[in-house]
Amino acid sequence: GHVYLIDIRRGRFSSMEVIEEIFAVEEAWHPEVHFMERGVIEKSFGPFLHAQMLAKGVYPIIDLVVPVKDKVTRARGWQAKTKAHHVHFDKDAPWWNDLFEEMNRFPKSKNDDQVDVQSQFGLKLDEIRNAPTDKELEEEEYEYARHEASFDGRSQVTGY
Repeated sequence: GHVYLIDIRRGRFSSMEVIEEIFAVEEAWHPEVHFMERGVIEKSFGPFLHAQMLAKGVYPIIDLVVPVKDKVTRARGWQAKTKAHHVHFDKDAPWWNDLFEEMNRFPKSKNDDQVDVQSQFGLKLDEIRNAPTDKELEEEEYEYARHEASFDGRSQVTGY
């Protein structure tokens, strides 16, 4: 239930520079998934990204995000997570001061891209189900065994 921001890359990138950043992040961190906004961004470099995947033999998983609602509404969930101390930042990182300033000025500042990206990221993370804990797995196995025992050892599926 906690999020750790360890790397932020910000800049005015060309389509090819964005693609190179995706591969650089993939090489550095091996994330399970990259989130990318569907629409204009996807259409501007999607075909080039796929060509580079084939050329490099590296296939990062891209999950396309459909932007919903306005930026302020989107940001509320992420702001709540941050205030609850469920989002952790590397405060020694070179990007921290800019991010901190942008978060504190949002939504009144002209710069809101980093807050918007975090908000989108938070919405996608909410869709991901957390893996069960060891205790939850044990309880599930116990319930399954107890339920099976009530049928005199017969399988509910086959009846044997």
